Amino acid sequence: MTLAARQQAGPPTILHGDPCSVGTLLAALPKAEADALRGILADKAWTHESIFDTLIEEGHEVGRQTIGRHRRGQCRCGPS
Repeated sequence: MTLAARQQAGPPTILHGDPCSVGTLLAALPKAEADALRGILADKAWTHESIFDTLIEEGHEVGRQTIGRHRRGQCRCGPS
């Protein structure tokens, strides 16, 4: 497929299904903690790496790349 054809077809569809590890964590956290994480994810001053380090320090397991995909709405959770 050419780039011109891909442009006409539009972006690939996001695979939907079970939430990514960030979405799973958001659903499992108490409301105040989930709200805090949503705020951190929305704040551009927080880098993906600093979010990853913070979550690991708090005992949560998520993938580094998953954080970026979730923030961009490119994970299985779909647009945030």
